[in-house]
Amino acid sequence: NNAWPFLADLAEPDRMIFFGAAGFKLPLLGTINAINVLPLFLGIVFYMQQKYLTPPTSAAMTPEQESQQKMMKIMMVVMFPLIMYGAPSGLSIYFITNSVLGIFESRWIRSHLEKSGRLEPEALKAKPKQGGFMAKLKAMADEKQRLQAQRGASPKHQPRPSKDPGPSPRRYKKKR
Repeated sequence: NNAWPFLADLAEPDRMIFFGAAGFKLPLLGTINAINVLPLFLGIVFYMQQKYLTPPTSAAMTPEQESQQKMMKIMMVVMFPLIMYGAPSGLSIYFITNSVLGIFESRWIRSHLEKSGRLEPEALKAKPKQGGFMAKLKAMADEKQRLQAQRGASPKHQPRPSKDPGPSPRRYKKKR
């Protein structure tokens, strides 16, 4: 009745092609008694994700950084599916779904940015910057200094009101 019997239990590896109990042993993976397709598909999806989502290397990167970035890309595509080979199939489905949705979301956002012209660096540099909070504070301080200069008083040498402390308030009770 089940259309996909290899995915009947998501808490187990998918075991699409089952060899039987014998199987064979691999050094880091243990005993392999089935071909699990989802981790292999996960490797393909991770490869596509890195092709579409990884930004190009910048000119400021050293050769060591570039080689490290290339090695990380290869390790992500190869090692993660190997680690996930014996993991529950539900976890593999989660990673695959999340990665595919991330690819589509990124492509959708990029297409909207291209339509509005926000991806061209020349167009972004041409726009005048609007002042933020600090610019508004500076403008207010400049305006205050200008007003004080018109009144003739310098902002640093303005007379302060006198402080007459007067009688101090009693904040404690006297002991008897």
